[in-house]
Amino acid sequence: MAITIVHLYRYPIKGLSPENIMHVALAPCHALPGDRRFALRHANSVFDLASPAWQRKREFAMLAHTAELAKLQTTLDSDTGMMRIGVAGQTVFAGNVLSASERSVAESAINAVIKDARGALQMVDAADIALTDMQQPYISMINLASLRDLADKIGQPVDVIRFRGNIILDGLAPWAEFDWVGKTIRIGSVAMMVPKCIERCAATAVNPITAQRDLDVPTLLRQHYGHIDCGIFAEVSVGGEIHVGDAIATS
Repeated sequence: MAITIVHLYRYPIKGLSPENIMHVALAPCHALPGDRRFALRHANSVFDLASPAWQRKREFAMLAHTAELAKLQTTLDSDTGMMRIGVAGQTVFAGNVLSASERSVAESAINAVIKDARGALQMVDAADIALTDMQQPYISMINLASLRDLADKIGQPVDVIRFRGNIILDGLAPWAEFDWVGKTIRIGSVAMMVPKCIERCAATAVNPITAQRDLDVPTLLRQHYGHIDCGIFAEVSVGGEIHVGDAIATS
C-alpha cells in the first residue's frame, strides 16, 4: 500500500480550528504558508505588536490552558485576509483581519466566547512568521495508523485534530514514522528532512468537537508505549507544491 497524504491542514489562528486545504506550495526553511499566522495574545504576553517575532506558546491563548478555544471554528483566505469565525455552526465574525479595525471586531467576537483568566485576548498578525510551538520552521506530520493503534488499545476513537498536524498520512505501519527521524522524505519534487518526533502536551486532551478535556493523551501514550511522542516534525529543504493524494517516499 502506498504511503499518501490524506489531509492537509493549516491553522489560521494558533490554538483554534484547522482549515482543510487540498494543496499548498512549500518553500525551503519555511513553515506551511498561512499556518499560525495569527495568534491570540493574552494581557500578560511579551509579544511585541510593533516588532512581531516568534514567542513561546505560553505568550498566547492555547488549548493546554484554555480548552474553550475549541468552540471557535475558523477559516482564512490567505490572499484576501477574509476570515470567518463560527461558534456552534453560527458565524460570529466575517471580515478582513488584515484590517486593524476589522481585526478588533474579530477580537470582540472571540472575547464574547472565551474568558481567559489573564484578561482580554488580542489577535496579533505575525505576517510571514509562523507562531508554531517550535521556533524552527517545522511542518508537523501525523500517521493515521498510529492513531488507530492507540484507539485499539484504549477502546475508543482518537480524533486526528487533537494533534493539530499539517500533513496527515496513511499507508504506513503504526509508529513506523519514527523510523524517518534523521532521514529525508520526498513528496514529488519536495524534499523534507525529519529532525525529531513530537512530544505531546495537555492540549491533546481537549476534544476538538466538544471542547471538553476527555482524554489524557500524554498519560495514555506513556502507559501503552513508554513515551509521549505522536507524530514527527519535518523541515523543507527542497520546495514545491504538494497535494492531497500525493505519495510519500523516504531516501
